Amino acid sequence: GVEVDCDWIMEAFPRGSAPAQPADSQKKRKLEDDEQRAAKKSKTTTEKGDSTNPKIKKDSYWNEKAYFNDLKRRSKTEKGTLPADPDEEDIEDVKNNDIQKVPFLKSDKLQDLLLFCCIKEIQDLFLVLSLPYDLTGRVLISEASDVLNSMLKGLQEDNIPPLNRFFKVGQWVQALVLKSDQKRVELSMRESLINRELSSNDFHTGSIVYGSIKSWEDNGYIVELGIPNVSGFLPHKDAINYDRFGPQNTLQSTSPTSPAAPAEGEDVRPLQPYSDDEEEVEVEGEEEVEGEEQTPKAKKKWRRPAVGTPFPFIVTNVSHAASKCVVSLSTDMEAISKSKTHKLSNFSAIKPGLLVTAKLDKYLPNGLLVSFCNHFSGTISMWHLDHTISETSLKKRYPKKTPLLARILYVHPNNRFVALSLHKNIIELSPALPEIRDGAAFSHVNVIRNEGNQGIVVSLPNGLVGSIRGKKLDPKLDPKKIVSQSIIEKVRVLRYNPTDHIFRLTNLQEDLECELLTMGDVKIGQIVNGKVEKLVKGLKISISKTLKAFVPPLHVSDVLTSNSLDRFSVGDSVKGRVLRIQDGSVVVTLKNSLVNMDFAQETDASPKKVLMIKETKDVVPGVVSYGTIYYVRSKGVGVMFFGNVRGLVTIKEMPGIIKDATTRYKVGQVVQCRVLKRIGSSIYLSFLILDDASNPEVVKLAQEIQVGQVVSAVVIRSLVNRVLVSILPPSVTLPDSPKFENPPPGPTASIPIYYLSDFPAHRHPLLHHFSSGEIIRKAVVVSKTEEGIVLSRKASFVEHAASIPKSFEDVQNMVGKVTWGTVSSCKKAGVVVTFMNALKTFVPKNNLTVYASAISPDFENWNTTLAYIESVNPTDKSFKVDLRPAVTQDFRLDTDGFSVQSYLNDRDLLVELRAEFRTLEWEKYSIGHLVDVVVDTVDKVGLFFRVPNVSKLVAFAPKAQIPSQSTTEFEVGTPLKALVLDTDKEKKVLDVSLNPDLLSKALPLNVNLGVRPILVGKTVLARIELVKQIFMVLSLDHHYVLQDEMNQFVDGKKKESSRMLVYVRTTGFNNVIKNPFKAYHIGNFAWIQIKAIKNAGILIGTVIRAAEKEEFPLAVPKPYNLKKNKRPTVDKKMTGKVTRIDKTKGLTLSAKGGFSVRVFLTDISFDLEVLKDLNAHFSLGQSVQCIITSTQNSDYNLLDGSIKMIDAPPDAVTKPSLLKKGSVVMAVLTKAKLTKGLEFNIFRTVTARVSLTNINDNYVEDPVSSFVNRIGEVFQVYLLDDYQPQGVLRASIRPSHLSKDAELPIKNPIIKDYSEILPGSILQGYVMWVNENVIKVSLNHEISGIIYVSNLLHFKPGVDVGLEYPEGKLVTVRVKKLLRNREGAEPTIVLSLTRPDVKHLMQIEEIIVGDTYSGKVDNVCDFGVYVVLKNSKLVGLCHISEVDDNFVSPEDLKKKFSNGDFVKVKVLAVKEKKISLGMKPSYFDDEKEEMEVVKDADIKEMKKVRDAFTGKHLPVLHKKDLVLEPESDSESQNDLVINGAKENESMEEEEEKEEEEEKEEEEENEGEEEKQPASGLSVESTTMDWGSRFQFSSFKDSDDESEKEDIPEENIEEDGHDRKRKLKSSEATQDFPENEVPKTEDDFEKLLLSSGQQSIVWIHYMAFWIGRMMLEKARETAKRAIQRIDPSKEKEKLDVWVAYLNMENSFGTKETLMEVFKQALEYNNRKKIYFQVIRIFRQNKDDEMVRNLFKTVTSKFKTHKSVWLKFAIYLYRTDKPQEAREVLKKSLKSLPARKHIQMITKFAQLEYKYGSKDIGRSYFEDLLSTYPKRIDLYTTFIDQETALGEVEKVRSLYDRATSLGLSTKKMKFLFKKFLAFERNHGTPERVSYVEAKALKYVESK
Repeated sequence: GVEVDCDWIMEAFPRGSAPAQPADSQKKRKLEDDEQRAAKKSKTTTEKGDSTNPKIKKDSYWNEKAYFNDLKRRSKTEKGTLPADPDEEDIEDVKNNDIQKVPFLKSDKLQDLLLFCCIKEIQDLFLVLSLPYDLTGRVLISEASDVLNSMLKGLQEDNIPPLNRFFKVGQWVQALVLKSDQKRVELSMRESLINRELSSNDFHTGSIVYGSIKSWEDNGYIVELGIPNVSGFLPHKDAINYDRFGPQNTLQSTSPTSPAAPAEGEDVRPLQPYSDDEEEVEVEGEEEVEGEEQTPKAKKKWRRPAVGTPFPFIVTNVSHAASKCVVSLSTDMEAISKSKTHKLSNFSAIKPGLLVTAKLDKYLPNGLLVSFCNHFSGTISMWHLDHTISETSLKKRYPKKTPLLARILYVHPNNRFVALSLHKNIIELSPALPEIRDGAAFSHVNVIRNEGNQGIVVSLPNGLVGSIRGKKLDPKLDPKKIVSQSIIEKVRVLRYNPTDHIFRLTNLQEDLECELLTMGDVKIGQIVNGKVEKLVKGLKISISKTLKAFVPPLHVSDVLTSNSLDRFSVGDSVKGRVLRIQDGSVVVTLKNSLVNMDFAQETDASPKKVLMIKETKDVVPGVVSYGTIYYVRSKGVGVMFFGNVRGLVTIKEMPGIIKDATTRYKVGQVVQCRVLKRIGSSIYLSFLILDDASNPEVVKLAQEIQVGQVVSAVVIRSLVNRVLVSILPPSVTLPDSPKFENPPPGPTASIPIYYLSDFPAHRHPLLHHFSSGEIIRKAVVVSKTEEGIVLSRKASFVEHAASIPKSFEDVQNMVGKVTWGTVSSCKKAGVVVTFMNALKTFVPKNNLTVYASAISPDFENWNTTLAYIESVNPTDKSFKVDLRPAVTQDFRLDTDGFSVQSYLNDRDLLVELRAEFRTLEWEKYSIGHLVDVVVDTVDKVGLFFRVPNVSKLVAFAPKAQIPSQSTTEFEVGTPLKALVLDTDKEKKVLDVSLNPDLLSKALPLNVNLGVRPILVGKTVLARIELVKQIFMVLSLDHHYVLQDEMNQFVDGKKKESSRMLVYVRTTGFNNVIKNPFKAYHIGNFAWIQIKAIKNAGILIGTVIRAAEKEEFPLAVPKPYNLKKNKRPTVDKKMTGKVTRIDKTKGLTLSAKGGFSVRVFLTDISFDLEVLKDLNAHFSLGQSVQCIITSTQNSDYNLLDGSIKMIDAPPDAVTKPSLLKKGSVVMAVLTKAKLTKGLEFNIFRTVTARVSLTNINDNYVEDPVSSFVNRIGEVFQVYLLDDYQPQGVLRASIRPSHLSKDAELPIKNPIIKDYSEILPGSILQGYVMWVNENVIKVSLNHEISGIIYVSNLLHFKPGVDVGLEYPEGKLVTVRVKKLLRNREGAEPTIVLSLTRPDVKHLMQIEEIIVGDTYSGKVDNVCDFGVYVVLKNSKLVGLCHISEVDDNFVSPEDLKKKFSNGDFVKVKVLAVKEKKISLGMKPSYFDDEKEEMEVVKDADIKEMKKVRDAFTGKHLPVLHKKDLVLEPESDSESQNDLVINGAKENESMEEEEEKEEEEEKEEEEENEGEEEKQPASGLSVESTTMDWGSRFQFSSFKDSDDESEKEDIPEENIEEDGHDRKRKLKSSEATQDFPENEVPKTEDDFEKLLLSSGQQSIVWIHYMAFWIGRMMLEKARETAKRAIQRIDPSKEKEKLDVWVAYLNMENSFGTKETLMEVFKQALEYNNRKKIYFQVIRIFRQNKDDEMVRNLFKTVTSKFKTHKSVWLKFAIYLYRTDKPQEAREVLKKSLKSLPARKHIQMITKFAQLEYKYGSKDIGRSYFEDLLSTYPKRIDLYTTFIDQETALGEVEKVRSLYDRATSLGLSTKKMKFLFKKFLAFERNHGTPERVSYVEAKALKYVESK
């Protein structure tokens, strides 16, 4: 170690200059007595003249004699307090004042020891620490730090974060021994225990303290120090060098992707304290940058540590404010590791890990006695000196008085013993990594020293040492004869201790000969033989005498079944292969496919053998190996190799086109995989195995292929997003057929879907129609990497491959030129253009279009684009390109010709790829051919034809291609000749013309004009004949002829010609004008340029511009319809006839002058009913008046109009400009985006968007799903914005916005502004987007918040958060804080996820003075009572003067109230966040409810009752466990019966919810066995034929009776809420009438379109299939129903699940039933599903299954009385009353005390019905003896006796009850019942007796 001179560092561990004061005076007096005693003995020693060490004499407490004398005294009274030296001779007589030896630690005597130790191993839930003297200890996760301890509270086991997220192997930590024995040492690292003696006065600059990250803040981190009133803060700028803390590699063999042991089948990703996925923080500071000058303020980036991560910190500043102390900290590990402590105030300041300068005072036989910090002493064992020295060379190696740099190793605060260490790794806080593996053997080792019972220390290679201890020494050797420099023949390493830096050895002969002695002898992939020792969740096997192994259930066999383990027995011999070595255990696989696989060894270079992936370095792109599937999802599967290396196979890397991976792959399946790539710790794999590497010719060809080379290929198969092909050798001649049979082998390549075609519309059809063997004649290599070769089939790339840049050098040579590229990414600021070889550049928005406001739709992902290379920057090898049309125009005109040609070629190829189209002779129907057609349909837009003798081939001629432009002249069936203008082979449609000058092949030539040759590049005027989305067809005047035909017209040889047709592309690349050729109409003319001649008479060209009227050549025949009528003006009234009715778009009217008027749907009427059914209010030919609203259409004859403007009210919204915020208007649903919301059209040109938060008042999952099938429907929408001409309006369809009568309460009200959002508020919202750092959540249409992914403890770095939190997911969040941004900007809302059932915590801003609240007493003081208000963390004070209307003394106050009492309070004032409360009874005079506090006497009485039924061995009851139901004076009988008793207001909300749920279940119990089941799924009430043996709701046994009789009806009264709920349930389950039951599959499907959310329809549908014995169809229907029904409709979903279960019970097997049962448990209320399945097995008379299920449900829901009651009813009914009584005892042990009375009462009733009447009576009597005033118990007891006819017993009970002296109302109720009883069963004398008794009671009042 090196001493650093740091004046500002005063101490290593924080202690102040003032001595620490004991916590209490008793401890202080004890300490003083000890010191006085030691001083007296020290004085005696000094008088004897011992001057060996004057410092020891000066320090009275550290005199050896006094120390060991005190040690002996303590050991007699406090056994095990301090680990004594193992040798008795180490502690000599008290008279001897010399320490003879250094004490040696024992594992059973470490209590309260403070240690400095090293983390040796990390498990998920505990740490294994290496302790001094070869000891080992364990730290549970709850003891790892105070922060982790608090984080664990409330977490489920599955969500507990693994400890490798917070710790590293080799990390040095402080620990306190909690418990120790010979088997285990339990330790704690919690700051509150380690730092418990520290206070705020102990901190100053330079102090060092251990703590953990508690939370993230804007400027740094809050650090938990475990000290009251002291908080630590770590600024970002001081969070430096933390990465130096801990090892650079580990001490054990761990997985490259998961250091912790994963559960089998669990997806484990790497988790480090500083994860790559966590947010980076920029700080300013000095940083040296390699190759550059040092800058004083260079910015550094540090990854944020996870909350809970522990660190040692050095104090940089201390600030005191009032009673709090804030300590500024730093993680500069260099300063921490080198800082020394120079002085200590007292012994309590000594902490393990302290770096001190020690001075040698005395030599001991096994170490040194040293002094440090002036007056403290300690020892250094030989184990912590230089290991290579012996006892005799101590003085030479360490001269006396030599200063030694040492670190405190351990401290015992009770016995005041200190040990130090001189090991270099401890001094420097660096891990001591083993250089020798476990199991290694060495020969002829030299003995360094013999330590007797502590073992023999020997030397090992490289200066290392080892120790042979105890039974590991060969018994043939005499330990006494082994001396220094002796030779031991052979030793073997057992393990390594990093704290002692020594190896544990053995030289036993049996250990030397053992093949597998230690974990170091086991290699991954090794074949091992073993014997089965135990079967427990897998197999435990022994593979040697010292090593055990585990076989997970996933690896017991190749074929996994439910009973795979049954074929094994203890003692069976098995053969396996080591799968991984992890966390100190060997995991083995028994899968034969892996065990018998011929894997290549490390020295085996055979290419035929399979490479075994054992670690990350084996993961190389292209490597093929075998692994096991450990999880399966719909979009991919996880594969695990040897060594726990894990990878992902996405669905796109699976053979074929599949949509759901779960249908093909199963967990446990062994698969062959190919490595694609590795990004960080993520490994991506493929199931597509390529054989390229096995063929040398293929390898050579692959090496020769270059980027930019044009190749031919053969399709191997089509995948999800690409086509896999085999590249053909250049020498291969391609056949003429579409397919290549038996092609030669070649390198495998892929063509991504976006490289299949230049035209997006062709990409998906080509992907799906390419089949194996199809020839791709031309493709270009665009990239070649380790991941494979990528080709492009785009014609633009293939034809211009040479001119597309492949490197920066190519770009430099192309400045000023135009080339081709692909838009690979679109962003708001611009696009990214990619060329070949992954060469790419960013193009800003202003280089895309002249309009910089938005990016053109042409620039979409993977669209082809033209790019003008503008400039290059050689410095950073960047370049700029320009995509604007004006820049690329000239080049675009040159390329349009081939673009049209490639479009037509792709279209033709799609037909060739489909076998059903190959039978037609398409040549007869190609462009320019004459065909025979027959008129099939006459329409106003044109004529439809059928082609004779060809099925499904139709032709169409628009009106403009008919000579007279009138279709009325043609009759159906008329045969005609037509000219083909275009052939759409895929759709089987011909575009034809009847124009005579096109049909004629012999048009006479004008002698004056002559003929003109057509040449490529010539610009001509042509007539438009056909306009399509991608291209146009034009015709040239017949005076144009081909150059080759010119000789035929010389000298008038040929006097006739025909018009030639030209294909012209209508949408060019980089065309930013939307639909630029919309103004081009058939019959008009355009200037075009000829680009290519396809064949005779067919040309390819590009359009230049439209021709003006005056440009029409005179030689061309007069164009049609040149004369135009004058357009009407806006707001003019017109009358037209309805020619078209479209329920989603509106009406089309035909008006005078040849004009057509479009009336958009919302412009028709203000009546919503009219808009929903246009056909009922309008008919074709009907005359309708309208007002013209717009004439701005490209079609001259097309107008827009409005019908509702006729006679519209003055304030009506009739045009866009009148749209105002708050208006409710009609709108048409046009889009439904599941993750974004809805889009409406209010007018034709006005769009409104409804976000997910504005659809419902009460948020639901997938709110858009119910609108997907309603596109085109009309809705009312509420506008949230005023009209903006160029923008999109925001709107809402919330019922509360549309109507004032909306259903209340609203669960998710609109948040109006940020002031309504308070920290702690519970809100709901929808996920907007997710990235690796944050989840953005929309709270309303303009307010959103963020959730930091790093705060999600159950997420591990590398896991895709978007899979669990996709866009549009509904989440419940808690507002953590609002971060105020710069002035004028909105705050950032930081959220955290919480459970949906978590209630909102009331904030102080919500408190209303004068309101009454419930609360719980938190503390009782002399001056008042502190009360925590319900549903909040707010605490208010009720002053003693406000407790009662009468005077209350402090003593009476404490008697009246106790902590935990539930009280009702009134808020008197709220001032400065202090709440004043009052509890005077006068405050609540107007309220009927009374507060009742449970008294001690009540608890004692309840305990008696409980003991009477369950015995004495029960937990003690406390007040908080018992809430009595208050007695009410209400006249209603509901308040008097046990089931009708109201719940006490003081119940916690969770309990209230449970009570309500149980109440519903009990009501179901009481009626579940009636003839009509309560589930609403009864089949008898319908007309369905279910077959002879199946009923969906036949739940009852053959001998079942109504369980309603079990509990009398009068004791099961219903309140209004219950009656409404039951009524609603019965209404919801009503069946439809018999005459409306669907009869066919089509009928059901149609019905589901409108009633898909009703379970009864789906159940009928299931029955429909069952009636036809089609079980699989019925199952599919059930699954569809479960997916289709909205998750918010829980009752409907449950009905379907119940029907599904009953169907499997009747028609399936027990296995299929249990499978459905497991699925149902995942998606429903688990308790309800359990009860349904129990009913099914009761019906099946399967008593064993019923019992097992009841045992399961009572263990899972032990606090729910309904489950115990159901179990008891079942046992009573099956004649097992004794077992039922045992159930009562168990239930009372599990249920809360407040439920005991009800439970015992119900059991008493069951005893009357099924068991013993005497036992039932005893139950009631015991209850009444405890609660003599509970009249509900009396009435129930009386009802049972009345039913038995026990008249005298009933009279006795009435007499007892009427003698209680209760309130008037209760007595009146009892006397009325008593009188009615006597009138029915008694005599007139008895009636008089009751009347007299009642009169006497009245007179007494």
